[in-house]
Amino acid sequence: MLSSHLPPPSEEFIFSFASSATKKISESVVETAQTIKKSVEEGKIDGIIDKARYCVGSSDKFGSL
Repeated sequence: MLSSHLPPPSEEFIFSFASSATKKISESVVETAQTIKKSVEEGKIDGIIDKARYCVGSSDKFGSL
């Protein structure tokens, strides 16, 4: 069995990683919100709601896991 002893990540690395992840999540949330807003403005939201209802109804057929 091979074992390697790596030093723990530095505080700077952890902070950088967390900052990058937070930025990507924030960008994704903004993009999703903009898409929803555009759909509402264009009147496409009804189709999205109908699809969501269909998906929920379809999942009910299979019961809960």
